[in-house]
Amino acid sequence: MSLIVDGWNVLHISGVLPPPIAGIDICGLVDLIAISRWARTPLIVVCDGAPPRGVAGMWKHVPGQLPEPISYGHATLHFSGGKASADAHISELVNRSSTPRKFIVVTSDHAVQRQAKSRGCRIIDSETFLAQLAHDWRIPPVSKFPGKPTGPLSETQVQEWLDEFGISDEPKRP
Repeated sequence: MSLIVDGWNVLHISGVLPPPIAGIDICGLVDLIAISRWARTPLIVVCDGAPPRGVAGMWKHVPGQLPEPISYGHATLHFSGGKASADAHISELVNRSSTPRKFIVVTSDHAVQRQAKSRGCRIIDSETFLAQLAHDWRIPPVSKFPGKPTGPLSETQVQEWLDEFGISDEPKRP
């Protein structure tokens, strides 16, 4: 499965994200997705217009052509440029795909939802998606080393801690 996220559509939903993470930008959205249940899912974020300052330096655009996608984290950012809309670009991605059933399209735009559903895509409403991200953000990561040890560490546990901190038991040579 791959996520296609209607970037500005998702970011314009208000009242869902908690105050510490509300008001994020496109890069913040990608970063939030990267620590969520969707972290290992291939991600395409599609936005209207040109990229904001934070990613504009990575953007290559030749007038008259569709702007080049930008890699950011585990995502590919698509900006529609001045002549097309994100909705049209999402439709094009879905229509060009030989396996559209592998897409999950995240948007609240009903026309985009209908078009994607007609090709077999799964749909997640923007507000539902943001609620999932907020929920996942609130859950602390599971520690590899839960709890305080109650006795001496086993050789395996000692090795795990040495590996965790990058400590070698090999003596350094001058």
